[in-house]
Amino acid sequence: MKIGIDMGHCLSGYDTSARGVFVESDYNRIVGKKVIQKLKEKGHTVINCTIDGGVSSMYDSLARRVKIANDNNVDIFCSIHFNAGGGEGTETYLANPSAFIDQESYKKNYAIAKRVNDKVAASCGFVNRGVKHENFYVIYHTKALAILVEICFCDSKSDFAKLDTEKVAIAICEGLTGEDYSVKPPKVEESDNLYRVRKSWGDVKSQVGAYRILENAIKECDSRSGYSVFDKNGVKIYPITKADNPKNENNNSKEKILKQYPEKGLFTCTVDAIYFRNKPYVASDNPIQGQYFKGEQVYYDYVVITDKYVWISWVSAINGVRRYMPITDRIKNEKWGYAV
Repeated sequence: MKIGIDMGHCLSGYDTSARGVFVESDYNRIVGKKVIQKLKEKGHTVINCTIDGGVSSMYDSLARRVKIANDNNVDIFCSIHFNAGGGEGTETYLANPSAFIDQESYKKNYAIAKRVNDKVAASCGFVNRGVKHENFYVIYHTKALAILVEICFCDSKSDFAKLDTEKVAIAICEGLTGEDYSVKPPKVEESDNLYRVRKSWGDVKSQVGAYRILENAIKECDSRSGYSVFDKNGVKIYPITKADNPKNENNNSKEKILKQYPEKGLFTCTVDAIYFRNKPYVASDNPIQGQYFKGEQVYYDYVVITDKYVWISWVSAINGVRRYMPITDRIKNEKWGYAV
């Protein structure tokens, strides 16, 4: 199936979005990118109809989105939005019945709109405001079956407290395609690689255990004198002393925090491995607690920007400790994965 996804409104210039507890256009893109990724993973062809800026008017913004959809002959078009105006809940729009060439097309479009609306509302416990008719430009002029979903209200603290963008993205995908997008939760501080507790990497006979979960290996190590934890490649993970730190680690001073703020997202590692720690700086007094390998994912709820790195943060599901992992080297301008 070929599906057109429009992440509503521009980021700058004409056709900017509503602002409330959060900025609508930002969250349109957080949800939209997840929807696009999930649809592609299921084998669908996705046409990104989003316009971020550079338009001369609101009409220009809307017309460009429609043109992309029509030029690519999409089967379904979905415009993603958040509502505003003092209400609560989810509502989804399709064009008036008179806009359709026949009753059968209208029925198909209505069924998609209702499925998306009901699933989005149920995904986070939003008030279900139902399916509505309106000849909005993007759904009226798109040749394909088309809907515009208002996920919830960006000026409602109650709606924002319920909002889970991952659940919403899954709901939209399931509503558009009728498929099951149930997913296993991303791995949390656990990998297929065993952490080995030995006196030294070369002293195989001294090994007292091999663990999938790092915390368990650390507990075993702490209960014995002279032991360390090693990863599958023989790299010493714990305890980390000044002599163990790589040359590029700063042992003399902590990083300067420039900015920090709450932000929910899903990070995917694209390099061989990234270590995480209990605080947002690299130094000998803040040892490595574990690592994420290429292709592994973690949900985060906080971001810290220092003079050296961009860090994401989350609370460990294993022991309730907050973790910090660098995802961008600001000095070398290197990114080690992507977040949505």
